[in-house]
Amino acid sequence: MTQADEAHHLKNRKTVAWNFINKLDKNSILLLTATPIQNNLEELYNLITLLKPGQLSTYSDFKKNFVKSGELMEPKNIEKLRELVSDVMV
Repeated sequence: MTQADEAHHLKNRKTVAWNFINKLDKNSILLLTATPIQNNLEELYNLITLLKPGQLSTYSDFKKNFVKSGELMEPKNIEKLRELVSDVMV
């Protein structure tokens, strides 16, 4: 099992750390953090994609389905998003 503590540092998929974890050959991954996510939906997408690639589809589809008018702090279809996120996050 792959484990990453301080996983909030992996919220940006453009970083070396995110790309390193993403490229690891892993059957399972445990991301740990005590730092709250700041409700930025792109960051949520990035973390969920590390846990289960494709869970939230492509980023373009994710924005279309779950981000209100381009505002990364304003979700839409909240119940469906909660359902998808609950499959991989406690």
